[in-house]
This record gives sequence, structure tokens and C-alpha cells, in this order.
Amino acid sequence: MNRIFVRTLVVCLVAGLVLAPAANAILGMGDVVFDPTNYEEALRHFLQLERQYEQLVQQYLVLKNQYDHMRLMSQPVPVNMISRYKALATPWHLSSATDTYGTTGRWMSGINSGAGIASGYSRAAEPLGQYGSAFSNIPTEQQDRVKTSYTTVELTDGAIVCTRRTPLNATSSSANRSGGYVETCLEVYLRA
Repeated sequence: MNRIFVRTLVVCLVAGLVLAPAANAILGMGDVVFDPTNYEEALRHFLQLERQYEQLVQQYLVLKNQYDHMRLMSQPVPVNMISRYKALATPWHLSSATDTYGTTGRWMSGINSGAGIASGYSRAAEPLGQYGSAFSNIPTEQQDRVKTSYTTVELTDGAIVCTRRTPLNATSSSANRSGGYVETCLEVYLRA
């Protein structure tokens, strides 16, 4: 039995020595095993991480530039903007005209003072006459033209009165209280 035991022991030792390097590689000790598929996948993953890192750096730079720009825009302007863009006052000259027949005096007084503009203009300008019952004698194809001509003259009269009244009264307290002075100018003229 001794012989069988020694023979078995020798066979096991020889088999262990022959198979030991392969066993080391399988168990992770000794030789290194190279797997090209695993290496390729690791390279792909590394390249993807590198691209993501570059994108993060670009996003960081964009956000940093935006932040720097917002900080710059939040700083006060080093120039006194009020004095830099202050407009000079427009000189206002009073209107004047001769009053040969006594019809322009109230108009000139009204446009220079702002009081009695409508009555001054109506005294200085020739009033627009009305057709009355003769309007029906005008051919129907011409009636619309006559109406629009009258409207044009009425609007022109109202605009003349209001353009003189607006600069004088636009800043007055009554104009600011009522609001919309320019918008109601024609209505005021037509009531006067």
C-alpha cells in the first residue's frame, strides 16, 4: 500500500506542477489574462467619459461668462445719465399778427395765453355755412363728397384750435386731472 500511496502522491505532485500555471491564471494569481473585448469596451467608456467632461467644461465656461456678464450689467453706469441726456428746453415764442379789422386780436391773445382759443378762432375764421334744405337738391352721387368736404373743414378747424391749446394746457392740473386732454380736444372745440 505504501507503493500505491507514493505513486498517487507523485502523480498528484506532477499533475499539480503541470497544471499549476493554468490554475494561477484561472484563479487570478500569476499570469494576466488579456480580454480584447473587455479592453475595447473600457476604451469606449473612457472616450465617452472624456466627451462628457469636455461638455461639462464648455457648459461651465458658458455659465461663467453669463454670470460675469450679469455681474457687469448689474454695476451702475459710471456716467451721470440724467445730465448726459438732459434735453434743453425749447424756447417758446409768442405768436403775433396785425389786427387791422379787429378780428385777430382775440385769436392771438387766446393762442398766447390759452384762454378763449375757440372763441378767438371762431371770430377770426369764416364760419362754415350749412346747406340746410338745399342739401337735398344736390345729386345723391355728390352728397357723400360734400359731406366729406365739410368733415375735413370741421376737423381742420378743431385741429387748429387744439394744436394751440395742447402745448399751453397739457401740463396744467385740470388737464392732468381729467386725463386724455389731446384725445378730447376736438370734442371740447365742437362744444365751444
